[in-house]
Amino acid sequence: MIWNVLFLDFPGYPQQLWARIWTRKGFRHVMAFAYDADNKQWLFVEPQPGQVIVRIAEAVDVERFIHFAKRNGKALSWTEQHCVTHGYSLRTCVSMMKDVIGFRGFCFTPHGLYRAMLKAGAEPTFEGEV
Repeated sequence: MIWNVLFLDFPGYPQQLWARIWTRKGFRHVMAFAYDADNKQWLFVEPQPGQVIVRIAEAVDVERFIHFAKRNGKALSWTEQHCVTHGYSLRTCVSMMKDVIGFRGFCFTPHGLYRAMLKAGAEPTFEGEV
């Protein structure tokens, strides 16, 4: 499955103090969406404190989300890989997203994940398409 991993700030999105201190503007949160060809449906995955929200979406919702992504964040395309995850890591949006998309690499912040994914071969998505 090919994931579109989105790095962004949400206007008005409540942030914990540590997130405002340790993250960069434009890279305060990470989420992803992908098309599941086997089941012919779009999946949205958004890590939240203590949980991961997974939604099935209609094509119209996907178009709106892509428009939102183009205007409010940066996105990378990543082909899902199998990797062994360890349940003892700090459960941040980054660590949960790494588990979902099958990314291995040391990073703690969304900006660190963005840089590590680029270095590992992820491709920028939606650039210059507003």
